[in-house]
Amino acid sequence: MLPDASNNLTATMQWNSAARKMPGAQVSGRDRILSEGYSQDDIKNGFRVDVVSPKVALGDRLKMACAALFSIVIPLGFICALFATTAYWLGLTWQTFSARGESFTLTMGVYLAGDVFLLGFIFALIRRLVLIRRGAKNYYELAPEAQPELHAFINYIADLLQGPKPQSVKLDAEVGLVLRPAGLREALSGVGPEVVIGLPLLYGLSARQLAGVIAHAYAGYTLEARLHGYPILCAIDRWLLTQSGQGRSNVLGRDDITGKRKTCIGQLILPFDVLVQGSFYLVYRFISALTFDVSRKVDMAGDLFSARIAGSTEFRSTQFRLRSLHYGQMNANQELFNSWRSKKLPDNFSALVVDHADTLQLTLRPRLIQEMEELVTPLTRSRIVDLGRIVNVEHSQEEGACFLLGAAISLLRDPAKVSKMVTVGHYRYVGIRHPDLYSSQKIQSTQKAEREKAKRHDVFCGLERSSRIIRLEDFENYRVLPMEARLQDYCLLSDDLRKQGAQIGHLADTVREYEFRKNLLHTRKVMEECKGAGQQVSKELEVQWLTSIKEQSEFKSRLVPAESLFSRKAGIGLSLALDSPEVQEQLQMTYQEIHSHFLHLFDALNFLHRSYESIQRLRSYTQVLGQLLVESGSEFRCSLQITEMSNRYQKYLLIELDSLMRVLCGLTYPLGGIDFSTSASARGGRVKEAGLLTVSDVVCMEIADIDSASTCPEACHRVANALCQYLDGFNEQLQQRISRILNATEHHYLKESEEEVEPR
Repeated sequence: MLPDASNNLTATMQWNSAARKMPGAQVSGRDRILSEGYSQDDIKNGFRVDVVSPKVALGDRLKMACAALFSIVIPLGFICALFATTAYWLGLTWQTFSARGESFTLTMGVYLAGDVFLLGFIFALIRRLVLIRRGAKNYYELAPEAQPELHAFINYIADLLQGPKPQSVKLDAEVGLVLRPAGLREALSGVGPEVVIGLPLLYGLSARQLAGVIAHAYAGYTLEARLHGYPILCAIDRWLLTQSGQGRSNVLGRDDITGKRKTCIGQLILPFDVLVQGSFYLVYRFISALTFDVSRKVDMAGDLFSARIAGSTEFRSTQFRLRSLHYGQMNANQELFNSWRSKKLPDNFSALVVDHADTLQLTLRPRLIQEMEELVTPLTRSRIVDLGRIVNVEHSQEEGACFLLGAAISLLRDPAKVSKMVTVGHYRYVGIRHPDLYSSQKIQSTQKAEREKAKRHDVFCGLERSSRIIRLEDFENYRVLPMEARLQDYCLLSDDLRKQGAQIGHLADTVREYEFRKNLLHTRKVMEECKGAGQQVSKELEVQWLTSIKEQSEFKSRLVPAESLFSRKAGIGLSLALDSPEVQEQLQMTYQEIHSHFLHLFDALNFLHRSYESIQRLRSYTQVLGQLLVESGSEFRCSLQITEMSNRYQKYLLIELDSLMRVLCGLTYPLGGIDFSTSASARGGRVKEAGLLTVSDVVCMEIADIDSASTCPEACHRVANALCQYLDGFNEQLQQRISRILNATEHHYLKESEEEVEPR
């Protein structure tokens, strides 16, 4: 169970077991990721009951009422003025034609051109309103009976903030959370809002962070805000933004996706449609500038609401996560736009967004900090939380009412089914009518990582912290030596490594830090070249990069002797384990199994050690391409140089991917089907089957869309990042397997030595 609801373990496990036994419920392998969910008792006990709703002033009430009034009057005035001008101009044209008779003059041509322009503008305006209304997104509504935990979670937050409970809860595949009136009557009364939650928020945030986002949205639905029309102001703002083509769902061109040709009317009306969009955008910007002060004070009140529910320390990390999800959404949309023709689309688009956000998170941090430091003014107004608001929240030192630290997706029942329905609805909305879906949801293992990490540190003496691949010496060469000599050498090598443990750990950390710095300098150099920086800047960065490589090489040379000592120690330990029936029994493997397993481990580590430089290049190119994609995703900074550089590094990555896959194709997977916790008889069939697998086969199973790397830079970056993560995890698994074998060997032979010493 999740660590923050341990007092409800029994009730929650009963709910989970009951859900699994429901008739018609199908539990597939990929659903195990969410086998543990929150119960309503968890939610009730996951909030402090002594929370008092914050008394936050929303600013001048008269200003808020005037802002709401202006938001209604200005669009209506614009439309009325348009129709009045058109009627007046048509009247002038009629009078001119009646007075002139059959003669045609330049004045009459001007009047006719004005008539065509105004009537075309009105036609495009009405057409756009009708098309957007007809193509409005159908959200996936969650009934309280089907999803009681999520409804209880939102209702509890509403009660804590003394806000109205939502009339309905809906999901979509966009990053964001909106409280909006369900209709005109609800907009005027301000009660019963609809809560529209982007499913990527449930996958990408913790329950505590989601509680803070919901609390922030409720700042616009307090009693004071409802009485002075703030919900109406927000609704009109969203409507104008949608009409201008800049809304949340206007990322992809649906005509391009569907492949439909534009009609003659559409081509003729296109210039007028562009003018209509621009007019709506100007009205939106004008209203936003007029209401900037009111909206900012409500946003700052929402910041304090969020801090009261989720805590002040959680606010900054939540904003970073939301922005990374925003950029992940842009990359996922671009990948969908580039590869939709294959019709092989993931059945969980929200998880795809989170995957992109995770791969970009490290490279995004400098950009996000820069965004937060930029000045927010009425003319450059954005919803990005600036640094002043973050400092204001952290200054409040709120503890937070919610302490549910698990994933927010745990609030959802049967998330795989819900995600598939939301994904299919999103594909249909963007114009993909009959997509062929494949499963791409990852299964999270429940390994005891901390315990394995501690065991690994005891065996490797800090060498594992360098993230380098350590080869093994051939254990067959040591089997010709006497057992006593091998034991003596093994003990001496272990003592030497333990004595140097502190120095080895320091060297390993330094090598890893230099690797990070080297990749960062490489990325900076590429970005400066894209921005057109002078040769002097590029040369300085290149000198720093070469200097870091040289300094890292010096620390590597000091670390190599320790790696050689461990290689000898591991080779001797494997030979001792192979010659001991007791160790074989402890590992629950026959002699043939353990000998074959050791050969596969030896080959895997040595082959990966030879390919280590290629893996490092793959990681460096992936980081550079990720930063390029972040820059190309910006609306204002995309340039031809960035596009060309993205394509160039995509080619570099494809070369490295092809090279690594060729190496992995000839490498037998050493971990397949062998689990030390099962008996040899139960494991025999799987060992035979696993012997046919190569590491390349396992990579293709882990990264289901690996063939899509050549379709676009976004897909290439995601595949390369997934392969880097897999190879890092594979190296850790190999080290864990070596640690278990050496621990079993030491346990047996040390126990024998103690038994021999005791009679003496």
